[in-house]
Amino acid sequence: STPHRAPESRALAAVHAVVCTSRWTRDWLATTYDLPAARLHVVVPGADKCPVAEGSPAGDRLLSVGAITPIKGHDVLVSALALVADLRWTWSLVGASVDASHATGLWAALCDAGVDDRVTLAGALTGPDLAAAYAGADLLVLPSRHETYGIVASEALARGIPVLATDVGGVREALGASSRGATPGLLVPSCDPAALAASLRD
Repeated sequence: STPHRAPESRALAAVHAVVCTSRWTRDWLATTYDLPAARLHVVVPGADKCPVAEGSPAGDRLLSVGAITPIKGHDVLVSALALVADLRWTWSLVGASVDASHATGLWAALCDAGVDDRVTLAGALTGPDLAAAYAGADLLVLPSRHETYGIVASEALARGIPVLATDVGGVREALGASSRGATPGLLVPSCDPAALAASLRD
C-alpha cells in the first residue's frame, strides 16, 4: 500500500467515469482500486501524421524522450550504453529534469563510463525543436520501468522511427501490431541493462 493510494481511491470513487490511456491501465485500475468495469473507458492517445524522419547516414543516433526521473529507466539505458561503448552511437535525451539528484547521477554514470561526450541532455523540447529531435533520430529507446501507455513510441512510429522499449504497462498497446500480428518494435525486460545492450548491438 503506497501513501497516495488512499486519496486516489477516494477520488476514483467520487467520479462517474475514468478515462484510461490503455487497456492495461484500465485493467490495473480495476484490480488495484476495485472499480466497476462500466466506469472505466479506454481512449488511446493518437499521434499526428508527420514526415518520415530522415535519420542519419550511419544509423547511429539514439533518442529518448521523457522526463528525467527514475521511473523512465534512463539509468538502465546508461548502463546498457556502457556495455556497447565499442559501437558507434550518440544518444540524445529530451526531457525536463524533474529529479535533480537522479539527473546528476545519470551524468556521473555517463562520465564514469567515458561516454559523456556522445550524449546530449537536450532538456524539455516542444514544437519545431522536438520535431527536429525526432527527425534526426534513427532509433527511439524507451527504457521505462512503468508506462501507462508510452505515447513517445507512437510518435516515433508515426515518423517511421524504429522503437526499442521495455515490455511494461501499456507499451505493447502503444506499439500496436502489424497486419500479420507482429509487434512493430523490439521489446525487452525492464531493469535489464544486458538485454537492452544486446538489443542495441543487434
